[in-house]
Amino acid sequence: MAACRAQVLKLARALNRVQSVRCCSTRSPALTALPEEDVMMRDMATKFAREKIQPLVIKMDEDEKFDPGMIKDLFENGFMGLEIPEEFGGAGTSFFQSLLVIEEISRVDPTVGILVDIQNTLINALISSLGTKAQREKYLPRLAQQTAGSFCLSEPESGSDAFAMKTPTQQQP
Repeated sequence: MAACRAQVLKLARALNRVQSVRCCSTRSPALTALPEEDVMMRDMATKFAREKIQPLVIKMDEDEKFDPGMIKDLFENGFMGLEIPEEFGGAGTSFFQSLLVIEEISRVDPTVGILVDIQNTLINALISSLGTKAQREKYLPRLAQQTAGSFCLSEPESGSDAFAMKTPTQQQP
């Protein structure tokens, strides 16, 4: 598993170098043609989903709960801290690469896919972009390596429809 995590980090570093060169080119590749690094990231997620998630899907559905080993495997393979910078223990991938991983995992089990999605594109992204330096230093390493984040979204009249919520916010001093 550590080898897989190392491969995710290596791909992320390579992608960051390639993207800086590509942004200066005058001709963009077709949207359906993925760079090699993206293909490798997608294929790694596909392999993980088929080998680790697929054998557990029926049991997790029947039991109505995640297999604890599944969450551990997601962390060990770097899928829970995709966009978190390497300095905080994440893979430092792009948003697009996160989407590729989420898509491939969701093909096998949408429930696992949404866990990876919320962790990366909501929880980690919000703390990375809006958290204070102290909050980033405290939470990002944990979110990249061992802690699944969550958020609450519900009201009696709106359920989980965020746009129908009536609770006001108040800025605290």
